[in-house]
Amino acid sequence: MKTIVHFGMPKTGSTSIQYSLYGHLTDDRFLYLDFGEANASDAMDILFSQNLAKINLLERRGVISSDIEMMRARKRDCLDQQMALAHGKTAILSAESIAWFNEQELSALYSALLARGAGPLIAIGYVRPPKAFIESTFQQEAKSARGVEWSWIRRGLPFYTKRYEVLDKVFSRENVQWVRFDPSLFPQGDVVLDFCVRIGMNFLPERSKWINEGLSLDAVRFLFAYRACGSWLPPKSQAGREIDLLKDRLADLKGVRFRFHSSIIRQILEERKEDIARMEARLGASLQEDLTKDDEGAVACVEDLFRFTSQSLDWLRKQIGPNYYGGLKTPEEVGVAMDLLRQKLVQEKLPLNKTTVG
Repeated sequence: MKTIVHFGMPKTGSTSIQYSLYGHLTDDRFLYLDFGEANASDAMDILFSQNLAKINLLERRGVISSDIEMMRARKRDCLDQQMALAHGKTAILSAESIAWFNEQELSALYSALLARGAGPLIAIGYVRPPKAFIESTFQQEAKSARGVEWSWIRRGLPFYTKRYEVLDKVFSRENVQWVRFDPSLFPQGDVVLDFCVRIGMNFLPERSKWINEGLSLDAVRFLFAYRACGSWLPPKSQAGREIDLLKDRLADLKGVRFRFHSSIIRQILEERKEDIARMEARLGASLQEDLTKDDEGAVACVEDLFRFTSQSLDWLRKQIGPNYYGGLKTPEEVGVAMDLLRQKLVQEKLPLNKTTVG
């Protein structure tokens, strides 16, 4: 059976593709492989990753070591069942974690799919231009349970060459499609529709879901200050749930978009120009961007992330409630206020006697 492996890359609308297709296909010629959730990254990591850090991440989310082998067996059975169901159809496997697999991990995945009847195997991934990628991933890290440090900016851009060389080697270059992530070139500006057109799937535009939209600059400031100056120590198994509550509430804080100043980005692009040029050659398209169009009000240094607007501080005070009498003049005070908001949201949304298992 023909098998489409969608590997992201990260920050290119993968979540929208996954949630739009998972459980919502109307084209009977296709089967979206179901591992219990729209994004198969966890399943792929459990089955094929040799990266102990990823296994440790599962443990931090509440999965104990003795359960991992049992989970691996279940995911292997699930892969068997799903590939059997896909017989005579085109199977779709979507997992961003595949973009970070090394050659041995990717070869193991490739062999596992072939052994279950896959073929031909086609890999498809989108590539976001560097500035947009750095901005999006910095924000994503800020929204995560682990948080983000300012120094992350310089290591946030992936080495494109390492990514495409491994995929090209394992899948063969002619079977790997790289696409520039540029909504202006997509049908109706929608990456979900673009992906469906590329794989020949009939898909109703109204079923498309836009997931994981960005936060405002003010919201990113609050998250950054919280993790830099706050005292957040929830149980390991609750961390993801609690930060999700904050993230969802901060989505209501509207304002200018989070962007980095061109002066920061130019330094990174200069350091990585050879790698970017190789990716452009493989892509057959430029990754150049207008670096200065959002410079007004953009973040140029770490201090800019602590320049809270009066409107955003008023919003934060209202979210906590009328009984908050603390100050909001320093990053430390904002960190304390954010933790109070977290506690309030947890009391409202999470059952007191229930823990989360990753």
